Amino acid sequence: MFVTWTLAAGPRQNPRWPVDEVVSGEEFQSADRLLDEARRGPTPLRDHEMAAMVERTLHAYARAKAQLELLAYVVMPNHLHMLLIPLVPLSELTVELRDRMAKRANELLDLQGAPLWCPRRYEHLVNGPLELEQVRKYIEQNPVRAGLACTPQDYRYSSARERLLVHPFQAAAAS
Repeated sequence: MFVTWTLAAGPRQNPRWPVDEVVSGEEFQSADRLLDEARRGPTPLRDHEMAAMVERTLHAYARAKAQLELLAYVVMPNHLHMLLIPLVPLSELTVELRDRMAKRANELLDLQGAPLWCPRRYEHLVNGPLELEQVRKYIEQNPVRAGLACTPQDYRYSSARERLLVHPFQAAAAS
């Protein structure tokens, strides 16, 4: 599954934001460009502690809780992209992950009960190994497209950086 979550108080106020649920790949890419171009609105995921918390939570659910297989991800300033294989029902995983991240975000920001993620999300079932690789590259290239890094491996909160640290030659060849 390719899953994208945006912040609850993010750039969805932009008049160009799709009114209905984003359903097609083209609509998704258009909405994703708006997220990358957003210069206003809260970006708590730009903060090291917040982005690292999201990253740690994803890894905890992949390793310790064995609820997902994490194939790729990137924590952007106002959204999160994940390529994953859910090992429990996706709706159950989504609720639990979002609640856990919101709870930790509220602790870090000294808030109570504030939502972190917008209730709407983009989910796409990936069909086959070719599309899987295209989606992985799309996710890991996001910081480059947004002007936040020169290469995918330069961006701190991304599976591209992890792949570089674990398999430096394979990561370079795959990008």
